Parts: sequence; structure tokens; C-alpha cells
Amino acid sequence: MGKGSAKRRALILDGAVGKAGKLLRPAFVTAFHNGVLVQDHVELTGPTAHHQRPAYQPHPERMPLRLQDHNYLVRFRNIWVRELGEGNNRT
Repeated sequence: MGKGSAKRRALILDGAVGKAGKLLRPAFVTAFHNGVLVQDHVELTGPTAHHQRPAYQPHPERMPLRLQDHNYLVRFRNIWVRELGEGNNRT
């Protein structure tokens, strides 16, 4: 796929679990790029930051989805968010 062509990404996120400000289980992500598995159940160490590794902070179970463009001309479309049931967790 060349410049300007559509690229497909699919992410499966198992969110972090905490209770009373203590992390009980970290978050995990599985990622597909154009249908090819590129990350398989990788543990996330906390939120992302530029040249930093911040620790997990307590937060609500559901929060808004934020997308980054890194100051490039990008278009996001056909974004679907679907909650998976408890039986779909891989942890």
C-alpha cells in the first residue's frame, strides 16, 4: 500500500483493573495491521508520554477515545468501538 492509500488497523484492548487506587491487572493490547497480527496480547505499562514511562493512575473505567495525528495530515474514518463480554478476556 502506497502513500495516500487506506490502511486498516484493529485493536483489542483489555483494560487495566484496579481497586482502591491499587493496580490489580495491567492493560493488554492485541493489534492487527491490514489483517496481519503485529502485537499479540502485549502488556501495557501505563499511559503513553513523550520520552517518559508514567505509572498507572486511578481513573474511571470508561473514558473518551483520543486519537493522535503527530501533526501530519491524517483522516480517521469508520471507527467502531465495541465492548467485548467477560468471556472474551484472554487474561
